[in-house]
Amino acid sequence: MDRILIVEDDELIAELEQDYLLAEGLESDIVTNGAEAVLRFRKGEYSAVLLDLMLPGKSG
Repeated sequence: MDRILIVEDDELIAELEQDYLLAEGLESDIVTNGAEAVLRFRKGEYSAVLLDLMLPGKSG
């Protein structure tokens, strides 16, 4: 199954995106800042990234 990385600092928006993905049969993980997103993405576990452009620590 494909996994999607959600990078969003607004918890409500991230959870809504995750609900939509789950309804489509996709698994996802949520991170709240750019630095953590880079670390997670480098592991190569994700098929795609939903990226917020304005993030704390490191801009999308």
